[in-house]
Amino acid sequence: MSTFALLFDAITAPINMAFLLVMLVLFIIGWVAVGRDDGHKPRHFIDSIPTLLTSIGILGTFFGIVLALLAFDDSDIKSHINDIISGMKTAFITSVTGLLLSIILKIWASIHQDKSENLDSDQVDASNILKFIEHHLTEQTNTQKKTAVIHEELLQALTTHHEYVKQNNQQFAANLWDKLEETAQILTKSATEEVILALNQLIKDFNHQLTEQFGENFKQLNQAVFELIQWQENYKQQLEQMQIQYQNHTNAVAATQQAIENIHDNLSHIVHHTQSIPDSMERLADAIELNHTQIDTLYDHLATFADMKDKAVAALPALSKQIDVMLQGMDDASQKLTEQFHQIRQSIEAQPSIMQSTTQELKNTLERLVGQLEIDIKNITEKHASNIQEQMSQLSNIAAQTLEDVSGSIEGQINNFNTAEAKKIESDLQQMGSALISMTSQFTKDYKELVNHMNNTIRHGRPMR
Repeated sequence: MSTFALLFDAITAPINMAFLLVMLVLFIIGWVAVGRDDGHKPRHFIDSIPTLLTSIGILGTFFGIVLALLAFDDSDIKSHINDIISGMKTAFITSVTGLLLSIILKIWASIHQDKSENLDSDQVDASNILKFIEHHLTEQTNTQKKTAVIHEELLQALTTHHEYVKQNNQQFAANLWDKLEETAQILTKSATEEVILALNQLIKDFNHQLTEQFGENFKQLNQAVFELIQWQENYKQQLEQMQIQYQNHTNAVAATQQAIENIHDNLSHIVHHTQSIPDSMERLADAIELNHTQIDTLYDHLATFADMKDKAVAALPALSKQIDVMLQGMDDASQKLTEQFHQIRQSIEAQPSIMQSTTQELKNTLERLVGQLEIDIKNITEKHASNIQEQMSQLSNIAAQTLEDVSGSIEGQINNFNTAEAKKIESDLQQMGSALISMTSQFTKDYKELVNHMNNTIRHGRPMR
């Protein structure tokens, strides 16, 4: 709505209309009275109309304030706010209207009075002025005489009255000031208490309504903030645990690398010892070749002796001696062959202790690393395990093939040996090959079990992220 529409609604209120009509009637009466005034009639009524208009405006002001205070209820301000505003409208509209009409009427009276005085002065003629002056001078002379006496009496009375009024004014001012101070204190205290009570009640109502409207939201917000703080604490603990686990994993990686280096060193040592097997086999082949040569020589001599049997009857002692020498040579060759086999057996028997020591060291190292390895370590371990398993399988196959070749070669060469010696050598070689194959297979099996156990431990005991 526009300002004029709001002003029109305020003016057309019943109470405002009553005050405005009264003031408008007085204004019209005063306007007409001022217009008809010729300057010779008393002006008390005309002069009192502006004051009366102002008084009615002030009356309307206090009346509107009274209406607003009567409608004020601190327990339910919202529902009575319209009544309070209506009372304040009445107060301001009546006061403004009364003052405005009073000012307009005073201006009109002043203008009309100036016009009347100018008109009277033009109509007075010279004779009237002279008569008036003569009469006025006579009266003024008499009046001055009387005035002198009255002036003295009045001066004394005024002096006495002035002293009396002065004392009364001082006493009245003191009493009035005290009463005003008391009244001001009482009003201030009462107004302050009322305002405090009203504000307290208003704040209580506001808090109550705010609690009813947003209390549940505040509770949920408080709970959400508490859960957020709890989550931050848990997340901080998880970060600390992850940092510790990362440090453990770093140490585990370093230990695993060291263990892998030890495994490579042990494997190099095993390969070095395994490479000595072909050398021993070559030496064994040389000894067997020597025995084979001696056997061939023996066969040749036996053939010669068979041809010469009938012719060498006289030479039997010498032949017997030569046979003894030959048998002694065969015994020496057999003894050398037995020593070679003992050396080979000792070399092969030394391998299980080395491999057992390596396996035990690897087992102890891996036992310390269980529960600390991550997926990357698992992949590296599986890769190395696969390579080691493949190398061990190749080594086992090579050793088995070598033993089979050696066994076949020796078996073919010792067919003409003594049956007991041949069986003994064959049994020793078979035991040696079986022991080497069993040792290699057992190492491979143990290593597979160890790798599987380590993988299961990593899979089931991996720390949660």
